[in-house]
Amino acid sequence: STSSGLTAADTAGAIRRAMGTWDAVKSTNIPLADGGDINADLGIVQFILSGGAQGFTLPVADILHAGFLPQGFFDALEPGAGDFILGVTFSFVFIDENGDPTDIDHDGKPDVAFREIYYNDGFFWGINATAYPVFDVQTVALHEAGHGLSQNHFGKAFLTVKNGKIHLSPRTVMNAAYSGLQQKLTGTDKAGHSSIWSSWPN
Repeated sequence: STSSGLTAADTAGAIRRAMGTWDAVKSTNIPLADGGDINADLGIVQFILSGGAQGFTLPVADILHAGFLPQGFFDALEPGAGDFILGVTFSFVFIDENGDPTDIDHDGKPDVAFREIYYNDGFFWGINATAYPVFDVQTVALHEAGHGLSQNHFGKAFLTVKNGKIHLSPRTVMNAAYSGLQQKLTGTDKAGHSSIWSSWPN
């Protein structure tokens, strides 16, 4: 559950819908199988940052939604980060016998072993939330799952000095900033996903 009052069922349902949105991209056939809920304190990053006091389980999925953690977890990553990070995705890579990252497919990138996603419980969260300061779980989960599926941030942000508003161009799920309820992928999001996964498993 979250400090905003959402239950585990609320947040798990929103996360499942987000994963289902990526799974429905027709130009790819990467299987996204739901591993189910795990009744355990999860997260290797959480384990490391807590000095072994919290978290840890052996990786149980390629993409693990490890839960909602207090703002202090995000501040431990970088002082003040908890004030603006809604969610974060960590990548773990395979290493060889020398401790160097592997690149078995020769794409110039380290081979990812698994990813962990965390959400910042220092914010107000809602289901289908449309009004600030409440943030929509499914929208943020869709964005973080995009990172879990190897996408980077996309688009540019512009500040209009007259009204102090930030504008995103183009507006996509994978923008670096939250811009309100966005539970559907744009063509840009789908194209990025397809460029990575359309030839999977080759």
